[in-house]
Amino acid sequence: MYKLTIFIALLLSPLHSKAHCEYDISFLTNPIKKQQSINLSDKTTLHIQQQLSKQTVNNAVIASNVTCQVLEGASFSGDQAEFKKLLNNTVHGLISAEAQDLKVTLVGSDDAVYQGKHPNLEYTLSTTLSGNEQIIYNLTFVNKLKNESLTVSVSGNIINKELLESEFTRILSSLE
Repeated sequence: MYKLTIFIALLLSPLHSKAHCEYDISFLTNPIKKQQSINLSDKTTLHIQQQLSKQTVNNAVIASNVTCQVLEGASFSGDQAEFKKLLNNTVHGLISAEAQDLKVTLVGSDDAVYQGKHPNLEYTLSTTLSGNEQIIYNLTFVNKLKNESLTVSVSGNIINKELLESEFTRILSSLE
């Protein structure tokens, strides 16, 4: 098992000198790490760090993807409109990838895996991509104090549904 700490230090000014994205994420395989910064405007930058871990079970890939985003020059609100926009972007991305039979299930607080204190959206997607029936477990939460969002996504073929759900729960438990 690989245990890595996601860490982005923004040292752009004394106001931004605190560390961001410090979560102990427990992956089953060594993740591929990517970072990028996107200038959203003259005064706003989005810093993104992604870690993607893959494993093959029953001849199907299980992907665990953790993405941390830090806004500089603007603030995450953590409100319902922000989460609605996130969900719409996810759905449109799948439609652009020619997803068929797309179903979105919002997870209510009684059934949610994440029981943390941050505003969040937990949902499950099921779809068919290139003839491959997929299920995707997602959680995004916003840490307003640090002005960052964290998205955890575990996806794969429906043949591994129980393993996907178990891996999603295991990763979320490593956040606490």
